[in-house]
Amino acid sequence: IKDMTLDDMELVINSDIIKFIIFLNKQRNNGARAMNRKLTSISGLFKYLTENELISYNPTLNIERPKIEKRIPKYLSYDQSKTLLSKAANSNSRFLNRNYLMIVLFLNDGIRLSELIKINISDISLEDKTIKIHTKGGNEKLIYINDSTKEALENYLKERTQIIDEFEDKDALFLSQLKRRISKREVQYIVCNTIAMIENKKLDGIHTHSLRHTSATLYYKVNKADVKTLQRFLGHRNVGTTEIYLHFDNKELKEIMQKYSVSSLIE
Repeated sequence: IKDMTLDDMELVINSDIIKFIIFLNKQRNNGARAMNRKLTSISGLFKYLTENELISYNPTLNIERPKIEKRIPKYLSYDQSKTLLSKAANSNSRFLNRNYLMIVLFLNDGIRLSELIKINISDISLEDKTIKIHTKGGNEKLIYINDSTKEALENYLKERTQIIDEFEDKDALFLSQLKRRISKREVQYIVCNTIAMIENKKLDGIHTHSLRHTSATLYYKVNKADVKTLQRFLGHRNVGTTEIYLHFDNKELKEIMQKYSVSSLIE
């Protein structure tokens, strides 16, 4: 490529870009996502060259990009969610109450991993049953917890009181074995290990963010929530991000969740 000159770039036309996309698909077996990534890079290059008047024409204009099918995220069924909570509640971990509470918050309040690890003791009001969540972009939102989540929180706080003197960050809600605020990686490890205890191959690929999708799916099915309500529950800025949950069609969930609410996951 070092031998390519601006004169060579000037000769590239629209059909050359189309042939390159076909080559990626047929010869390299690239999927739509991979082809779009490469097309984005090429488009960026030609945009730079034309905007700086190094060549006269951008051959990537009006190129139809390969269509990317929306991936429906994996999530747990109602019964699988109850089994996960049962496994978490009966583990042999020293931090049993901590691990259980994390999974409870993921399933009941649909919070993100990044939000969970930032929760401070000072963010919690047991009297009002609220937790202040630090969201993306440095914003904040208030989430409401049910009685079962409150009970799980109180149990963990008792456990936490007994060990807090050993730790550096006195305000962090979730503490790690390294005597500091828990990390994303450690939470992922705990959740994945707990899921693995269910011994179900269908759960391969389920992780912390899958629990957020589970929470949203159950919330939507139970409450018959409209898009705006679900958007607020999840804290999405763009309603388009929320709409993926409206495409789920799980007969088992529809039948079971008519009788239950998200809060009844923990009895």
